[in-house]
Amino acid sequence: MIGNDWDQVLEKYFNSDSYKCTMKEVEKEYENYECFPSKDLIFASLKDTTFSSVKVIILGQDPYHTKGMADGHAFSADVEKLPPSLSNIIKAVEIDYPTSEHKSGSLLSWADQGVLLLNTSLTVRSGQPMSHKHLGWDKLIMAVLEAVLAKGGVVVMMWGKPSEKLVSVVSRNEDNLYLTAPHPSPLSAYRGFFDCGHFAKCNEFLNKRKESVIDFST
Repeated sequence: MIGNDWDQVLEKYFNSDSYKCTMKEVEKEYENYECFPSKDLIFASLKDTTFSSVKVIILGQDPYHTKGMADGHAFSADVEKLPPSLSNIIKAVEIDYPTSEHKSGSLLSWADQGVLLLNTSLTVRSGQPMSHKHLGWDKLIMAVLEAVLAKGGVVVMMWGKPSEKLVSVVSRNEDNLYLTAPHPSPLSAYRGFFDCGHFAKCNEFLNKRKESVIDFST
C-alpha cells in the first residue's frame, strides 16, 4: 500500500473494513468534486517518512484547499506566496535559529530527516476546509499515532487544541517529548506560537538522546 515499513505497522488497519469504507468514499469525492492533494500524494507523508525514521510528529488539520498548494505533507506548500500558517512557522524557526535560510515553502527536507508532517485528514474538497473530516481518516491517524508513540523517543508538536485532543486519547509514553502551542494560524499565533521554542526544544531532546538533530533551517 505505502511501499515501506508502514505497510507492516498498519497492516491491521489496511485490512480493515474501516479503511475500505474510507477509500470508497474518497474515490467518490475525487470522481465528483475537485479534491486535494492529487491522488498520488494522498499518502505522501507516510511514503516520504518511514516508520523507522520518525523522530518528530507535527500534526496539522487537513490539506490546503486551494489548487496547487497541497503536497501531502501537513503545512508544506512549494509555492512563492506562502500560506499564512506556513509563513508563521518559518518565522518561529527563525526565532529559534536566527541564521535560518528557509526560503522555500516546501517542508520535504524536514520529512527526509524524520519529521512526520501528518494531517488529521488526508484529503479535502476544493474551497471547503474540513470537508473530508467525516470520511474516517481519524482511524488511520490514530493507528499511526499509537504505533509511533509506543516506540518512544519521539517529539510530538501539537499546535492548537484539536491536535492536543487527538494525542490525549493515545496511550501516553513518557519516553516521548510532548510540546503544545497555539496553532500557527494568524487567528491564534499571536497567543504564544512564535516564542514557543519548539524547534530548539526538539533538537535539545534529540541531542540528549544522542540522535541526529533536525535541520529546520533548510
